[in-house]
Amino acid sequence: MMRAAATVLLTVVLAGPALAQADPAWERQRAAALQAQRDAERDALAWRLEAEARRQRAQTEATLRSMPSDALAGGPSATLPRRAPSTIEMAPPPERPTPALTADQARMDALMAEAMARSNARVKAIAGSSDRR
Repeated sequence: MMRAAATVLLTVVLAGPALAQADPAWERQRAAALQAQRDAERDALAWRLEAEARRQRAQTEATLRSMPSDALAGGPSATLPRRAPSTIEMAPPPERPTPALTADQARMDALMAEAMARSNARVKAIAGSSDRR
């Protein structure tokens, strides 16, 4: 008795998928149902996104309508209190270098040129006098 029940159960387990695969209409119906469910979910998501976009557009339009016209043109903010414009002060003209500074600058330029010439001479002495370009 137990042996017969085990045999029937084993037969059903092994033959079940084969029987289900033998009926292609069942597979088509299942695939169509899954596709319809995915389509419905996609449509619901698109509807929710569109509703949210419309709500945000309406909120933006209401906010823009409530602002003073000069706030949209870069004027004072609609949320901050109005203030008098700040005054712009002209910067003083640049100072002319004094002769002592000009002389110091010329002396520094000469020292830098002399140091650069010594450095170039050392590099040529180490590398040789051949041109390697």
